Amino acid sequence: MVNLATNQLRYGHPPYVVEAQRDDGEVVVSFRDQGPGVPEAKQDALFEPFGTRSDAGSVGLGLSIVRALVDAHGGRVSYRRNQPAGSCFEVVLPASS
Repeated sequence: MVNLATNQLRYGHPPYVVEAQRDDGEVVVSFRDQGPGVPEAKQDALFEPFGTRSDAGSVGLGLSIVRALVDAHGGRVSYRRNQPAGSCFEVVLPASS
C-alpha cells in the first residue's frame, strides 16, 4: 500500500484518492489520481521486475514487489486508466471473517 501511495504522489497529479471497501468477501483498495497515467507501451510490463524504470531514479522493482506481496496474500493487483485522466491501481484481497 505504501508503494502505491508513494507512486501516486510521485507520478500522479491531484486530486489523490485512496478508497477501501468490502465487497463479496473481498476488500478492494483503489488508488486514483489525475496525472498522465501509465503510457500504453509500458502497461504490459507494469508488474514485471524492471518493467517500469523511470527518469525519477526508480529501478522498476516496486510494482513487481507489490504484486508478489498481494499474490502471497491470495489477492490480485491491477491497473487501468482513471477517467477522465490519470491512473487507477486496485488491490483486491480476501476479507477475513
